[in-house]
Amino acid sequence: MGIFKNIDYHLIISIFVFVSIFSLSRYIYNTQYNVVNDSNNNILLDANSQFYIYQQQQLRNSLNHVESDFNQKNVNNKKQNPNIFDVDAHQVIRHTENLIDIGNSKLVYEESRSLARDYIKEYLMTSGGIPSDNIIFNRFEWSERRAEGKNITTTTWTGINIMIWSNSSIAAPNKKIRVIGSHYDTVHWGLNRTSGAHDNLSGTGLLIETAIQFYRYNQFLKEQDTTGTYQETPYLFVLFDQEEPGALGSKSFIDYYKIKKNSSKYAYFIDVDAIGYKNALPIIQTYPYEHNHQTLFSPRWLVDRMIQSAYQVTLDGIGVGNPKIGLSLMYQAHRYHLLSISYLSDDGPFTWSGVDSLLLTDLDIFYGKNPDYHKQTDLPNNLDADHLKITSNILSHFLLSTISDYSLPNIDLKQNNNNNQIINNNNNNNNNNNNNNNNISQSLNNQSIWNNPMLRLFNQLFNSLIDLLFSGNKQYLSIGPLCLGFFDLISISLLLLSIIYYTSFKSYREIVLQYEKLRYQKRKRLYRKSKNDASSAMGTDHEESPSASEVEDVDIGMDSNSINNVVITPSPSTIIETNVGVSSFGSSTRSFFDSVRGHRILFVHLLTLAIISLIDTVYSFEIICLGFLALTTIHWHKYNINMITSFISGAFCTNFIYKDISQMISLGRKGTGSQELSLGIFLTIYIIHSILIVIYGYDLGRKKVELIKFHTDKTKTL
Repeated sequence: MGIFKNIDYHLIISIFVFVSIFSLSRYIYNTQYNVVNDSNNNILLDANSQFYIYQQQQLRNSLNHVESDFNQKNVNNKKQNPNIFDVDAHQVIRHTENLIDIGNSKLVYEESRSLARDYIKEYLMTSGGIPSDNIIFNRFEWSERRAEGKNITTTTWTGINIMIWSNSSIAAPNKKIRVIGSHYDTVHWGLNRTSGAHDNLSGTGLLIETAIQFYRYNQFLKEQDTTGTYQETPYLFVLFDQEEPGALGSKSFIDYYKIKKNSSKYAYFIDVDAIGYKNALPIIQTYPYEHNHQTLFSPRWLVDRMIQSAYQVTLDGIGVGNPKIGLSLMYQAHRYHLLSISYLSDDGPFTWSGVDSLLLTDLDIFYGKNPDYHKQTDLPNNLDADHLKITSNILSHFLLSTISDYSLPNIDLKQNNNNNQIINNNNNNNNNNNNNNNNISQSLNNQSIWNNPMLRLFNQLFNSLIDLLFSGNKQYLSIGPLCLGFFDLISISLLLLSIIYYTSFKSYREIVLQYEKLRYQKRKRLYRKSKNDASSAMGTDHEESPSASEVEDVDIGMDSNSINNVVITPSPSTIIETNVGVSSFGSSTRSFFDSVRGHRILFVHLLTLAIISLIDTVYSFEIICLGFLALTTIHWHKYNINMITSFISGAFCTNFIYKDISQMISLGRKGTGSQELSLGIFLTIYIIHSILIVIYGYDLGRKKVELIKFHTDKTKTL
């Protein structure tokens, strides 16, 4: 029990509260989508949707063996690894070579582009077996006007987006559409100078092969379905045109199909852009896209699902922003200080339109280097088949893991009930039970409390208040396979600050109070000596020296309040000498912390970090972690451990902030005045934080040295 004797019970309570909040936050995150995976990998839903799953259970069981049969079929035909979507990476590279050869033909620009589109469609039909009705050419024209002085210039681009539907029949009307996109235009095209194997003909080839595999898989499932209730999940693969001039193909696609007004019909958008480079691994890129003075990112659920799919494919998983965990953590903090960037891919317009989007790539514009990017040296010999294979497997696993609408966030019960009604009409054996379930579901929807307009208004006001007080509630941080959300990061930050408070702060306060008592004793002795000297000079009797008990009272018995309340009133004849003596003593040892008290600054420091963590959650969390070592060891004076740790943490924090400012200058764009002001305040606080963690160790160490010296001298005197 001696080990726990000196442990502060407040720290134990803080740890208990942290465990409770952290567990609750993980529960909220796992249940906000109404999806829980049990040991049998079945999908369990809330009570209002259980009847739908009950009716689907028989179909689910009948299709469990389908996947293994399809795998065996692939093994017999191809004699390859029995993976459902065994995309041939070498065939992807051959697509890039063929498209580059077409671009280098003697045909003019438009003719060669038309020939490239014909090549893609013919391959999908002949080698993939996809009907021509499933391949749609979406033609568009995009014009932009720019004014330079009195001159107005109008530039018009034309292009054709290639749409490929994986479902072989009309999909369920209320099933959300999964969109996977990639652009097939390049910076250099035509007239014997075509390049762009990495950006982005490799992505084009991968989407061609993946679309074929999904079509075959849907066909196989449909053939094996004996109940007649199987509904194909709609997967839409789109090869965008004119991405390089500014994502014009995806912009026109969104405008043409009015996706912004019907964003709820789309589950997500995955942008495959710049993949398979020989010196790079696949990453998840979450660019900051500004829209209506708000910076938008890929949502947490989508990033988390892609990460989990990656770890099912490879032990190394996939990083966010960079494959190295250190640079990934740095990027994920810095991105929240980038209001927007000048780079735009096809996921940007989908993000603006309200569709959850994500960029799957291996191009790191922040910390990586690709010497062939947007150059004519971007040729197929720069591609790596193994890297393409990893990217393909990650994408395929992700698409399969989201094949059910119940694997998506914000399940719409009305849509699910409509789907349920469609299935019920096809199931003649359970008409009575199905009608009862429909009536129950309809009554639940009719009796919903949110049908009241006043309650909806109150809910909107409450959400606005939460967003105002906890403006960092949409921030998240991916660390390996973990994806920590707002409440996770807040609870960990508060735990770290609590540990600092109950260890370093209290030790710091005790040392400061002891140091103040020491200074008081020195000032009192100096005053008495000056007074006695003045009395001797005037021929008066010497004042009696203080007894040992008085000294002990000053040294031990008096607390800080008593010291502050002591008032010394010397005689007029000794005011000058006393003031001179005291001031000369104070000037020789006085520092900024002597008058302000360092432990109070530390308290304000910790409180400020706790408040900022509610707003700038990810950045403050990483800053707290970088300074945690120094702040928890500032009272470890032996062997100058506090000084060593303070300089180490201070160097890390300074470099972290320097990298952030560098990224903001080189890649970021200026925001509104309020955004720039708040960002400047945060950076100022973080810079002060980096300086203070160095000063704490120095100041506390100096005070402790004087205390040790005083007690040593006192021991020798006694």
